[in-house]
Amino acid sequence: MVAYDKDQWKSAVGKVQPQFASLGVLNMSRNDFIALCGQPDKTEALDDQVYWYYACSDGTIQLKIAKGPLEAAGIVLVTQVNDF
Repeated sequence: MVAYDKDQWKSAVGKVQPQFASLGVLNMSRNDFIALCGQPDKTEALDDQVYWYYACSDGTIQLKIAKGPLEAAGIVLVTQVNDF
């Protein structure tokens, strides 16, 4: 999805997960998410949080992934999305 700009990226995810479009929160299977968006361009773990980064044509999307039982079960719970 590198060819997408940030708004197009959010729109594509929002079509599959309406909760993401309306609330900016995502809760879906890790496998489904990676099938939709591909592997993150970069990942990092800081302060008990996991961050995934996706490059867009006009910057980068950072997803803050909640750690815990959902992550261990293969569920991506995105609690924050930052653009930069």
